Amino acid sequence: MTKRLLVISLATFMLLAGWPRFFIFPPPITSVYGDSAGPRYTGTGADDATVGTVTWSSPTNIYADTNYATAALGKSAVSHYLKATNFGFTIPDNSTINGITVTIDRREGNTQAAGGIKDNEVKLVDDTGVILSTSRADTATFWPTSDGIVSYGGVSDNWGETAGFWTSAKINDLDFGVVISVINTKVSGGGAAEDALVDYIQITVTYTPPQPDLTQIHYRWRNDDNNEASASWRKDEDTSMNRTKSVTMRLRVEISNEGFADSSSTAYRIEYATQVGGACGGGDESFAAVPVTATSEPFDIQDSTNLTDGASSTNISSGLTDENATFVAGQVKDTSNETSGITLTTTQFTEIEYALQANTNAVTGTTYCFRVTNAGSTTYFTYSAYPQWTVGEPIMDQKHFRWRNDDGGETSGTEDAGIIRPDTSDVTNNMAITGSACSGAAWCTLDDSVTQPTAGDIADYAAEGTDNELVTVNTGTIDLSGGTVPSIVVWLYATGSENVDLFANDPTNGQTTCASNASVPDPGWVSGTCTFASALSQSDLDSLTLTIRHNQVGGAGTNTYSTLYAQVNKNVTAATWKQNEDVVHSGQATASNIRLRFSVANTGEVSGSRDLNLEYAQRTDTTCGDETFVSVPVASGSPFEMVTSANFADSDPTTAQLTSTGTFTAGKIIEDPSNTSGSITIDTNYYTEVEYVFQAASSAGGNTYCFRVSNAGTALDTYTKYAEISVTAGGAVISVVLDTDGSITYGTLAALSSQDTTSSGLNDTQTARNDGTVTETFNIKTSNATGGTQWTLGSSAGSDIFVHEFSTNSGGAWTKFTTADSYQQLATGITSSSSQNFDLRITVPSTSTDFQQKNISVTIQAVQQ
Repeated sequence: MTKRLLVISLATFMLLAGWPRFFIFPPPITSVYGDSAGPRYTGTGADDATVGTVTWSSPTNIYADTNYATAALGKSAVSHYLKATNFGFTIPDNSTINGITVTIDRREGNTQAAGGIKDNEVKLVDDTGVILSTSRADTATFWPTSDGIVSYGGVSDNWGETAGFWTSAKINDLDFGVVISVINTKVSGGGAAEDALVDYIQITVTYTPPQPDLTQIHYRWRNDDNNEASASWRKDEDTSMNRTKSVTMRLRVEISNEGFADSSSTAYRIEYATQVGGACGGGDESFAAVPVTATSEPFDIQDSTNLTDGASSTNISSGLTDENATFVAGQVKDTSNETSGITLTTTQFTEIEYALQANTNAVTGTTYCFRVTNAGSTTYFTYSAYPQWTVGEPIMDQKHFRWRNDDGGETSGTEDAGIIRPDTSDVTNNMAITGSACSGAAWCTLDDSVTQPTAGDIADYAAEGTDNELVTVNTGTIDLSGGTVPSIVVWLYATGSENVDLFANDPTNGQTTCASNASVPDPGWVSGTCTFASALSQSDLDSLTLTIRHNQVGGAGTNTYSTLYAQVNKNVTAATWKQNEDVVHSGQATASNIRLRFSVANTGEVSGSRDLNLEYAQRTDTTCGDETFVSVPVASGSPFEMVTSANFADSDPTTAQLTSTGTFTAGKIIEDPSNTSGSITIDTNYYTEVEYVFQAASSAGGNTYCFRVSNAGTALDTYTKYAEISVTAGGAVISVVLDTDGSITYGTLAALSSQDTTSSGLNDTQTARNDGTVTETFNIKTSNATGGTQWTLGSSAGSDIFVHEFSTNSGGAWTKFTTADSYQQLATGITSSSSQNFDLRITVPSTSTDFQQKNISVTIQAVQQ
């Protein structure tokens, strides 16, 4: 009775002092307070000799508050473990174990002087019966001489084990428990022996029951261009977006219940925050709801013509990855920011889609993070993927460049060069064909957009059966810029019942039939195409005459002709390249036209327009990039100046020529009097190409310069490549380059057989180009054939003797190499940037002492003419 009264007194004291409820005596066999299980008595007590030398007697007495398990310890003795297991916990599966508290009621026997028994070890036992390593023993405090309750561990103490080690299954196992070993610290004297007594052992486990885990697991940005099922995707799954303001976008979010309990009804609200620290979810963001109508907020919900607020979402196969077993319809939101209640079991997921936009309050260049909550609460939410929106502008990158000769147009082909028409002074046989737009001009060049010019206001009759020739006086108003004319289309406006022939006459081809015995509408247009056997040169075009022949049909009749014009088609040859792509150009002469081409790509996600201005700077380091750039002027007085070209017209459109990715949008070719492209719109994932013609002045000689394009003087966002050029300091530059690969494989040939590079042979014609600044003569030489037994060059094939020849007219005539390693003239009069094609032909020996592969070197030499 004395013992019970003492325990009641102690328990009452601790309760009044605010100690936990599980100390109330007598302890219940099972008590669960929210997230705690216990305290629970042990169901099994045993002596375990793993440690110490003293055995515990009556170990089963620790089941309840009645009797004692006892260890009689001599001086300095250590007891065995007193092992308590089989606590009978029934913690729900998938609970999270937060902490373990062990409670022991114990005292020393006080058979001698007090102050001998202390804790030696107090350790937990896992579900396999293994005694774990961490001890919570109080080795400094003597046991009391009357019953005293002590606790080890705590509500958040996992006894040294890593998070997740303890599970409900381990705690519920019958082998789970605790061991205690004690030591008698008395070392001498007649009263050194002491008893250690344990009344009972309890364990309390603090845990978190199974909870739902609503994981924001995937997202994807969409365009607002169709309904919920069919709108296009702006980005790949879980990929951030760079997008401008005032554009409605749609954000689709997947939430999967990855927990172990069903969720309650959840109202999913979309929230935003400014990104902090370069990533979303670091804990420093301050999230707020995306409002329906913004005041100072950077985003707002947008009413989409493609959505109905609150309509069910569907599981789109091409959309987000399914992260759970069963899809539950979510909602689309475009007039509010929060769904109605949605419940998810542990095997379900849903998808929510919101229409929103960045408004004028959004800060350009700032990245914003998005999440969903339960009407503002993040309880039971996990965020493994945060949608991100960077409020952006176009990102323009100067990707590539290439130096070009000013020796041709943008591309090869045929183009419309313009329209010509005679006036009264050009008509013979008293036939006046004119129009008010042509008065006083020898020929009229009409707008190319005019398909059929208006009929003239003066008409006359042509004599029947007579060639009524219209002669030219001056046709220089159409500049062929080095091109040729393969054909023209002649149009005649007439009325009458007789037929006509249409002819063109030029010095090279003579008369060319354009239309033969063509009937005349009453009234209407008669047309015919004149295709020339030899394309017209500039002088041929300037001397062109047109003829109308009036043909009688049946009886006498008359035709009235009031308008005649010709559409001129021009063959254009593309300009050649001076260097390969992204290669520095060296040895540029002053006062010589050169063209520079750039590609500019929009690598951002926002469309934008740029006015691309050509700029230069003298290089200050081993590479370009740190210089101060200025515009290439249209006037002289600077190291460089824009010039005109005879090969294109200012602002002619460009075509895709350089390496790039994305979709091409036409740029411009620029000449004096401009150095800027004007506004070019480049959409996201598009690129353009611009080209400029200019010259280096004498002041640029001996220096290396960097080139770039800017947006009307403001640098582009990035420069992957800068163009570089070195200008020769005075004197002529003599240089020859091969525009072809410079490698010929003749193959395996029979004795005395031949092979050549013409189109009827290997089709591997070679091209040498004058890359200098002066007119040059090209010379050529060959070597003997090496590899095994040498083959010797000869004028005719023999034993180990081969013949090698060259041709400059596609094999029409061949010239033999006469002496190995000795130059012969290939071509002369090759002007700067002009080229010379040539072919090679080999005749192999009649016999050979070996059959090894042979190698021959052919060298092209340039000398100033």
